[in-house]
Amino acid sequence: MAAEASSASNELQAEAFKQLYPEQYYAKFINSSLRPDGRPLDGARATTIGLNPIGTADSSALVKIGETTAMAGIKLGISALEEEPALESLLAVGVEMAAFSSSDARPGRPSPAAQCAQQQVKDVLLGGALDAQQLQLKEGQAWKLFLDIYVLDADGCIFDVCLLAAVAALLALKLPKAEIDEEGKVVVGSADSEPGPKEDLLHLSYVPIATTCAIYEGRLITDPDAEEEALAASLITSVVDGAGRVIGLLKAGRTAAASAKTLQQCIQAATLRHKELSTVLNQSLQAIGLPLQDR
Repeated sequence: MAAEASSASNELQAEAFKQLYPEQYYAKFINSSLRPDGRPLDGARATTIGLNPIGTADSSALVKIGETTAMAGIKLGISALEEEPALESLLAVGVEMAAFSSSDARPGRPSPAAQCAQQQVKDVLLGGALDAQQLQLKEGQAWKLFLDIYVLDADGCIFDVCLLAAVAALLALKLPKAEIDEEGKVVVGSADSEPGPKEDLLHLSYVPIATTCAIYEGRLITDPDAEEEALAASLITSVVDGAGRVIGLLKAGRTAAASAKTLQQCIQAATLRHKELSTVLNQSLQAIGLPLQDR
């Protein structure tokens, strides 16, 4: 009993010290090349991907990176085209943070973090991952993708989890076969006398995955949670594909531009993380009978 009481007292003292002196508390761990949750500095949080949890969406994905959680859903629409399809007009992206996702979120108030993630996700997808031609139908019609992402728990690396949820939902999306009737209207799911699938899978030219690293006291920390982000001098997010090609680099924080060496370390961390997450993603695709991705 005495040992249990002593342990409980020590835990309370540690929690009180953490609340009063977060910088000193965190520094004690970092100086030992360890983090409060037990991860090494280059260790990412466990990640899960569940595909098509929403029955009312044409495709959906629930992604968790540690406690950070996002749900992405895609609904298909039809868009009229006057010229060759412009992808920007065929992809609508929305990101919202639930009021309970963090202590900073407020009901009915637009979240700057959500607005930032929304633009970043759209920029990455419009950068070459999606091809507008595969969305085109006959007679000046095309599929339009309405991609909505809801952040349910914002415990750090919001853009990383939003992009992964978006990519997972896109890879699980099936485009129904459609025909143009005599009145020029699109008929979805019409009878097809020819044998074969009634749907086409949406293809990505490559699979973009983002990994954020925090810089704290000159040391690089992979996949920071919300507390680590708040203490970091700067955050660097690398978006890479399966070949390690850099799709984008994003920086936020108080410090000046990062050195070339630091950027290279962040890209290396993102390349390794891409391999890890590709395995998780392929396992999720395989679980619902979809082909694996190697890009």
